[in-house]
Amino acid sequence: MAIKTKQADVSLEIEQNKISKRSAFYKIQSVKQQNANVTISQPSVSYSSVPYDPIINVLPPSQNGSKYWMVEQQSGNRFYVRTIGQECELVPPNMEKDYCGHISTNWDGFKGPSGRLVIPSSIRIGGEDYLVTSVGKNAFCLSGDFTKVELPQTIKKIGEGAFCGTNIEVVILPDSVIEIAPLAFHMCSKLHSIQLPTKITLLRHHLLTDTKINELIIPDSVAVIENKFFCRREQYGKLTLRMMGKPPQIEECPFILGGFVQKDVLVPQVFLNHYNNDRFWQTMNLIPY
Repeated sequence: MAIKTKQADVSLEIEQNKISKRSAFYKIQSVKQQNANVTISQPSVSYSSVPYDPIINVLPPSQNGSKYWMVEQQSGNRFYVRTIGQECELVPPNMEKDYCGHISTNWDGFKGPSGRLVIPSSIRIGGEDYLVTSVGKNAFCLSGDFTKVELPQTIKKIGEGAFCGTNIEVVILPDSVIEIAPLAFHMCSKLHSIQLPTKITLLRHHLLTDTKINELIIPDSVAVIENKFFCRREQYGKLTLRMMGKPPQIEECPFILGGFVQKDVLVPQVFLNHYNNDRFWQTMNLIPY
């Protein structure tokens, strides 16, 4: 009789353990389900405003072999910055001046970014938080294998040759950008999609040279387009050019494809007369929409 009682007690204990485990499992699932439906707000001051590729390390020049601070993200991507006041600028690992005083860059021996490059809005350096406000001259020139770049709403300026010769295919520029220097996307031979910021007023020369972009929207904020702003030696298909506002001032030939001047342009019906009365735009094949 004692043996049966002990067996019953053991069986009861086993069942209780099973119930306890099932209860714990369902509690975990319930918490996961609740968390899945909750948006966790990011702190106002953090290493990165981008939750899916946070910063995991920031190393000073003395520890990374460059002239500037190295920022390493969870994805494994690395980029370099220098501080200017309470802001910071993206730069190449080293910047040298040649005998003519021109700045040259050298990514040799440094690991460039790859895949999707997402730049955070702020970086903590030495216990202080710095807003990322500009992409400096030649910052990523001829570096890495990244195919997409996303910039934060804190970026105001993109320097000369910033992404020159890279393998980027898609560029998303925030509306905070108000200045883009010449050659910023020069010879990005795989670039097929770019979103220009809606506050940009000047499109500089050779900004988009030898890309594969076949659709280009010019924001209504643009007042001036410089010579050879969009220029490529090969056709890569027909360019669909859409204007969003009144006709900008033009310097010589801003749109050249395969040695020929782009003629077809989509213009807003409401501004058609403005285009027809403009010395440059009246020579184009205006297509109202």
